[in-house]
Amino acid sequence: MPLRAIVEAVAAEAEVAEAELVGLAPAAALEGFPADVPLRAFDPDRHVIENALRSDR
Repeated sequence: MPLRAIVEAVAAEAEVAEAELVGLAPAAALEGFPADVPLRAFDPDRHVIENALRSDR
């Protein structure tokens, strides 16, 4: 399930102030993520698995 859908489901019940990603996520999971919901300490180079794998080389 895309993270966008999870945020939308929660937002239907409560205000979403921010989100946090623990670990890595594929880029596809972040597609369409709401721009108005900040991701705490999110660094695409470290938290998007495709980018993290590229930077290890």
